Amino acid sequence: MLRIGEPIKVVDYYTEYLKDAKTGHEALLDITFNKMKENIIHLENQNRVTVMEDLFIIERAKTKTTYLPVYLNNNIKLDNEKSIAKYLDNCNDAQFDKIRADIAILKKELEKQHLTINDLTKSPYNITKNFIMDYRSYFQIFLLKQKSNRKNLYPRS
Repeated sequence: MLRIGEPIKVVDYYTEYLKDAKTGHEALLDITFNKMKENIIHLENQNRVTVMEDLFIIERAKTKTTYLPVYLNNNIKLDNEKSIAKYLDNCNDAQFDKIRADIAILKKELEKQHLTINDLTKSPYNITKNFIMDYRSYFQIFLLKQKSNRKNLYPRS
């Protein structure tokens, strides 16, 4: 997912480039990188990408819009996924290992039902999906980041 931000005025960096090409070029690259990070999902610790992607699938399973690409006029979905990435970057190894272990348990439970984690986003919404989505421990990460209007969706363990 991404969102389109404000354009960068390259002309602002051209004067600096004329004074010192390397400094001007690096300044433009720095601002480009920082602006891109604001508008895309960015995970610093790339060893955590697989867990992040699994959490995205779980998060997407809660909505009706399941098949990508999706065009939206709001930033809610992107901001939710960005907050997951930020949480994963900021959590310690013990917290991350717990999340990874919980996802492994979820995947094993799904396997018993001949399903995969990707099946969570498929329709129709059925009793199996409802049971899986209600499984409390997998959503503790989201409870930490949800706004007050979503706090009580999943009771704490």
